[in-house]
Amino acid sequence: MADGEEVPVRSDEESMKEDEEQQQAMEDEGEQEEQGAGREAEAPASPAGDDGPGPVEDEDDDEEEEEEDYQVETVLKRRRKGDTFVYLIKWENFEDSDNTWETREDLVADGFEAKVDEYDREHPPRRRYT
Repeated sequence: MADGEEVPVRSDEESMKEDEEQQQAMEDEGEQEEQGAGREAEAPASPAGDDGPGPVEDEDDDEEEEEEDYQVETVLKRRRKGDTFVYLIKWENFEDSDNTWETREDLVADGFEAKVDEYDREHPPRRRYT
């Protein structure tokens, strides 16, 4: 950026609206993936055409495949949602488009309390006076 150029400044309202639009887009993508996954999960008809038992699948294998080892790369933002805070999370080895809003409770339960506490120390909540 050249000297003397003005840096565009976004208001909190614009920033929140953009965050909400990004979150809605991520939720819409997730719903589409879930709907697509439902169609793929239907069991094919047995080759013999009978209603007999099909191949046996080990359910533990499915759970292990679904669970990935997600790690918080950084906490990007925090905002109040109802009576709690939610945090915008950048996940390690994932694109920015995969960032998600997570509750403090869920992050703590998944072992990321230190990351959340670090963010809270560095970015104390603003007090609102009424």
